[in-house]
Amino acid sequence: VDECDDSSINPCSHFCNNYIGGYFCSCPPEYDLHDDQHTCGVNCSGGQYTEQRGQISSPGYPSPYPENSLCEYKVLLEPGYQVILKFQPTDFDVEEANDGSCSYDSLTVSIIEETYSEKAS
Repeated sequence: VDECDDSSINPCSHFCNNYIGGYFCSCPPEYDLHDDQHTCGVNCSGGQYTEQRGQISSPGYPSPYPENSLCEYKVLLEPGYQVILKFQPTDFDVEEANDGSCSYDSLTVSIIEETYSEKAS
């Protein structure tokens, strides 16, 4: 049985590799296999921005970003500075799900405040 040829199963998001007794999924270069061992995506997390000015964009911008991408960026500035985010509405392509919700694409902005103190010696 070739699980990769069965279109009703469609086990892998990118490449299905069949072997006697089973199959495994693999991904194109620069993609990672997610924990489910079936879905490929781009892990673009880990970027830290410390400059006073800059631009953050999705992988491959201005081309569409790869599906199943999960990106997390951190903006770290010295105390006393403010972060101003400007979004270009024409740069967002948010896809609606069949039920009208926004379950495919999302953007979350989180503010994490940390307080540092020193003890007097």
